[in-house]
This record gives sequence, C-alpha cells and structure tokens, in this order.
Amino acid sequence: MNTLYFVLFLVLTVSCIGGLVSQQVFLSRLRRLHHSTWEHLGRPVIFLNSGMLNTAGFLRFMWRREYESLPDAGTVAFARFLRAFLIFYFVLFGLTILVFFSTMRSVK
Repeated sequence: MNTLYFVLFLVLTVSCIGGLVSQQVFLSRLRRLHHSTWEHLGRPVIFLNSGMLNTAGFLRFMWRREYESLPDAGTVAFARFLRAFLIFYFVLFGLTILVFFSTMRSVK
C-alpha cells in the first residue's frame, strides 16, 4: 500500500509542477500576444496576485473554451492542451483521494 501512495504522490507532484509551468507559459503568452484578453481576466499570474477571483476567472475562461475566439492558432492549440491537462489533473486528484479513503477504510 505504501508503494501505491508513493507512486500516486509522485505522479500528482510531477503533474502539479508541470501544470503550474504550463499555466505560467500560457499566461505569459496571453499577456504578450493578447493583452486585452489577459486584462479582461484580471491580469492573472500564477504566484504574485493569484487570488480566488483571478483563479476562478481563469478556470471559467478555460472551461467555457473562451480561448477559441483568439485569432492565434498557436495560443488556441496550447490552450486546448492546457484545458485537457487541467481536466486530467483534477480527475487524477479525485482518484487519488478516493484511493486514499477507500484503503484507509479497509485498514481498520
């Protein structure tokens, strides 16, 4: 069981770091190439002013696929990848929690 926890924690950690780097690259690209959209989202950045409203606005932007209206095919393609990655990460996180609680209950 400890091996399973270790592997899940390792995959979750690597995915988290990869997701943060990908989001930073996307937000930097958005700021540089589509400044008005970046402004409309509340000038989101990963660490400095990462408040709940900025995070919620960014997630809403990604979930509703509002990036599809951008006139830059490269940014849209990267946003599609990032959206798929965010969905993957949330599913992985949920499964990790389910595995943890289901194995903890069976230990008793």
